[in-house]
Amino acid sequence: SLIFEGGLDPIPRLLFPLGMSALEHKTIRIVPGPGPDIALPGSAPCFRDGRLENDFVAVSFGAGGVAQIKDRKSGQDLLAGPMELLCLNDESDTWSHGIDRYAWPIRAKAAFGAPLLVESGPLRTVVRMDGAAGNSPCKLLVELNRQEAAIHLSLAINYQEKLSLLKANIATGHPIQK
Repeated sequence: SLIFEGGLDPIPRLLFPLGMSALEHKTIRIVPGPGPDIALPGSAPCFRDGRLENDFVAVSFGAGGVAQIKDRKSGQDLLAGPMELLCLNDESDTWSHGIDRYAWPIRAKAAFGAPLLVESGPLRTVVRMDGAAGNSPCKLLVELNRQEAAIHLSLAINYQEKLSLLKANIATGHPIQK
C-alpha cells in the first residue's frame, strides 16, 4: 500500500521484487485482483515516532535534514554529526583554478521542516522534508528499502544564491575504506 501526503498527486506505480540474470527475459502480466502472497525476508521499512528504519539502519531527522544514522545491529552511529547543506561564498574563478577544497565563509545553512511520510509499502518507505537553503527552496527525499543496509537521498533545489556554491557536509562515523 502506498501513502501520499503533502500535496503530491498519486501516480500509479508498481514496485515488486524481480530477479533476473544476464541475457534472461521475462514477461510480466498485470491483472486486476489480489495477487499471490509472497513471503519476503525481514520486515518492511517503516516511519514511526519521527524515525525511518528497516532491519539494518535507523534514520533520525533534525532541522538540517538527516541528523543521525544508526546501525541497528551494532548500535554504532554511522555519522560523526548531522548532515548539513551549506551555502558558501564562492571566491574562485570560473574553473576554480588552484582550489583543493571549498572552505570559504558560510553564507547560510539549509533548514528543513518536520519529515512527512510520502510513500509506505512492504518494499520501500520514503520521507520528504521541505525547507530552504538561504533564499533557495528545496526538498529532501530520504528512501529506505527492505533488506538494504543503505539510505537513498535525493535533493531537489532551485538554487538562487549569487556568487556562491552549495556544499553537502556529510561526516561519516568511521574512516572511509579505499
